[in-house]
Amino acid sequence: MSGARVRLDAIAIDLGGHTVLTDVSLDIPAGSFVAVVGPSGVGKTTLLRALAGTVAALAGRIRIERPGDGSTPQIAFVFQEPRLLPWLRTWENVALVAPGVSAAERRRRAEAALAAVHLPERAFTAWPRQLSGGMAQRVALARALVTEPDLLLLDEPFSAVDALTRLRLQDYLLELWERFGFTAMLVTHDVDEAVYLADRVVLLGGKPATVREQFTIELPRPRDRGDARLAALRARILAALDAQLTDQTALTRA
Repeated sequence: MSGARVRLDAIAIDLGGHTVLTDVSLDIPAGSFVAVVGPSGVGKTTLLRALAGTVAALAGRIRIERPGDGSTPQIAFVFQEPRLLPWLRTWENVALVAPGVSAAERRRRAEAALAAVHLPERAFTAWPRQLSGGMAQRVALARALVTEPDLLLLDEPFSAVDALTRLRLQDYLLELWERFGFTAMLVTHDVDEAVYLADRVVLLGGKPATVREQFTIELPRPRDRGDARLAALRARILAALDAQLTDQTALTRA
């Protein structure tokens, strides 16, 4: 797999007669990692859905392409919940979307993807109900990975797990990103998560929402979660986010 380049040119999105996003422009280089933050309900998930092709843009243009040949990229989506089918075993949930012409090849690819997210081999044949929350979300990552994505879209994928598991899942995700080279776009409410994982943090704000600010994170990897420079970036983003929340509250009361 290879990373996809993503370009949004002044897109607007309308849902049920209500404009959610307006004049959103982004240029995301292939292989980069971008995090999107903003107030609840601002349209972060809608932006991911537009990139996934499940929501059409009312105006503007979305271009997602592989560099060089410009061919159609493979896009995968990881949701807030694992969304595993309870009547299929772990490996079968992953093999369900695995490319391959034979059942044996699909199983081989599924097991390779599960190994890549460090799931214990004994869990490959487990039922979803037998998995912990962290294990189930690793299966969801493996299911996305097995499709060989050029663009991986992640909608708050670690919000339902405990704090320690969340940190471990973040590191698993980084390892996969560095190993396979896909482009990643993560929606999160966790600013610490955003600055630890991403190359760039995009702040959405307003009603309808647009890109208010972008923060480039040039710190080398691997990053130290206790780095004072990360703390300073976190403070800047939180201040900008607080300003958006204040503006949104004022508009609601007006």
